[in-house]
Amino acid sequence: MIHASLGDLKHLILLDLNNCKCLKCLPSKISWESLDIFILSGCSKLKKFPEIMRNMSRLLKLYLDGTTIEDLPLSMEQLTGLVKLDLTKCKSHSSHPEAICNLTSLKTLTLSGCLKLDNMPTNLENLEVSEKLDVSETAIRETPSPSFA
Repeated sequence: MIHASLGDLKHLILLDLNNCKCLKCLPSKISWESLDIFILSGCSKLKKFPEIMRNMSRLLKLYLDGTTIEDLPLSMEQLTGLVKLDLTKCKSHSSHPEAICNLTSLKTLTLSGCLKLDNMPTNLENLEVSEKLDVSETAIRETPSPSFA
């Protein structure tokens, strides 16, 4: 477990918890104003992503690949500068909040291997993934909106 005070560090620019296989939870709320990159890759026991308490516009890259996060919080819309979201092999991940459609800076969305994911958000017109959308090895049956092409 990570101490709750970590969620309040104002000058943190990189948080790399790559392959912390025993990590089960993060602070319930985060508000990192300066964070650019957040890496939780391979934290295979992590099931919940924290609520985002204020706009984290500087966060560019969020790596959640290999976690057991089931759902993302509605507060994801606070990540207004996010350009890359990696959820590769999040086998427990089953849905996206509609708030993901407000991430207008997103260029790369990787959902490969999210075995329980069977649909994309319904309101995709705001989301223009311009470089990469990977939905391979998911349960998605319908082709994503043409705005991804």
